[in-house]
Amino acid sequence: LVAKDGVVAILGEVASSRSLEAAPICQSNKTPMISPSSTNPKVTQTGDYIFRVCFIDPFQGTVMANFARKTLKAQKVAVFTDVKSDYSKGLAKFFKEGFVKAGGQIVSELDYNGGVGNSQSAPINRLAQPATASPRGTISARAARSRCRRTGRSHRAGNPTTSRLFPAA
Repeated sequence: LVAKDGVVAILGEVASSRSLEAAPICQSNKTPMISPSSTNPKVTQTGDYIFRVCFIDPFQGTVMANFARKTLKAQKVAVFTDVKSDYSKGLAKFFKEGFVKAGGQIVSELDYNGGVGNSQSAPINRLAQPATASPRGTISARAARSRCRRTGRSHRAGNPTTSRLFPAA
């Protein structure tokens, strides 16, 4: 669009991975790009023509961790991470760092491949196993719709301690 159509500005991309691909093109053509939701800090480090209008992963993860520890008084949590999502991985990383720094304990780290067959239920099944330490809450660094389904399945699988959900974004 920039090279062929002479676009004067780009509004988007919404995903950090796509913004990281588009940003160098926009920067080299001196075309402003504004992302409404690219949370990866590297997006705006590309140059002075690249902007965002949302909070970055380190800020969101730290705020979530502090909210979980200080407001909800959570001491033990399980963390769900979609290993195919850069957003999920970044948010989970900064949540875990902040939560532990605030005195909390990560009792389970459950990775899954979002959107691949039954793999999304695998973390729920592991969380419901008696051998797993009893978390008093969960954090799922993922889009709200899939996060709610996953936590609901965990609760129905017999693990009521995971019914408290800390929102991711």
